[in-house]
Amino acid sequence: MPFVYVLKRLTESIPTLIGVTLITFVLLKCAPGNPIYSIVGERVSQDRIEELKKSLQAGDTRWWKQYGAYMGNILKGDFGESYITREPVLKALSVRFPNTLKLALFSIVLAVVSGLLLGIISAYVRSTFWNQVFTILSTCGISTPVFWFGLLLIYVFSRLLNVLPASGMGNGELAYLVLPAITLGSRSAAYIARITCTSLEEVRKSRFVLSAWARGISPLSVVFRHTLKNALIPIVTVIGLDIGSYLNGSVLTETIFGWNGVGRLLVQAIYQRDYPLIMGGILIGTFIFIMVNIIMDIVYAFIDPRIELR
Repeated sequence: MPFVYVLKRLTESIPTLIGVTLITFVLLKCAPGNPIYSIVGERVSQDRIEELKKSLQAGDTRWWKQYGAYMGNILKGDFGESYITREPVLKALSVRFPNTLKLALFSIVLAVVSGLLLGIISAYVRSTFWNQVFTILSTCGISTPVFWFGLLLIYVFSRLLNVLPASGMGNGELAYLVLPAITLGSRSAAYIARITCTSLEEVRKSRFVLSAWARGISPLSVVFRHTLKNALIPIVTVIGLDIGSYLNGSVLTETIFGWNGVGRLLVQAIYQRDYPLIMGGILIGTFIFIMVNIIMDIVYAFIDPRIELR
């Protein structure tokens, strides 16, 4: 049943992929700038410009013909080559995706663990003072700009305390991963904590939870097996959206910390008007989002057996 469901969802996602590529293609054509000047610079002869236009298929051909040719190559598995490096797009993305995956996994684990703990504590601590503290922390985590928080962490831990590196990836040491992961996961942790607290407050008033307390079941069992399990649907939704965003490369975080991932690569491609690389990155990113949503739907069915995969 899950295989049939996944196949059906992938088939239904084809119009979404086509729509995303079409909108992106049109916007790139309307955007100012020319990739030719990124390749050879401003001072170049007109003959050289015309030669590059023909080689890049950027001459007077109608944009819809260019789009049709591009989609035809996509169906063949050819995402084109980067205008700047002449490297195949899939190779350029695949080289940097493991770095983005490493940062995404570390960030989401940090966000889930801290967010769930804070949310559970806030839902069950009746003290007005601690509830106010939780509200302030979660609000600050949600509203604080990522770039400002990242620069603040660099200033404190790299400049003042000098205990963690400010940027780069080093040789894969864990120390280079700490600050980017905290920066990337802080907002997610705040969202997860807020959603967890709200969901638990709704579920713990249910009759089956009150019945579990009345039967003398241990508090940990009531919290995790009865209450949290039945409050997971909105929490899993938030986590799934964050995972999809992280796997597409967090542009600001990777740029601030010099992390050689997909997000930073796409920023450079946008500056250089590297259209094949931009199109390939957005298309792959959209597909990742679709797959994450499908996986989350399957997880819903395992969490709550009343949900059927139709």
